[in-house]
Amino acid sequence: MDCGDVMLNVFLGNEVEGGPANIYLRRLGDVIESTPLLGPGAPATFETSGRGMVSAGTWKNIAFR
Repeated sequence: MDCGDVMLNVFLGNEVEGGPANIYLRRLGDVIESTPLLGPGAPATFETSGRGMVSAGTWKNIAFR
């Protein structure tokens, strides 16, 4: 992800994998669960516009955007 001269990720990903790091949503409880928010394994849909990219979805009854 980049905008102008600012890049958030150190390693570029591709269509198959999101790179060596990702952004994860974690659910803490008796068991710790997590899911990636970017890449092909993300439970999200992606939209782009002139303002940027939006990732939104639902995981384990948690809505994210």
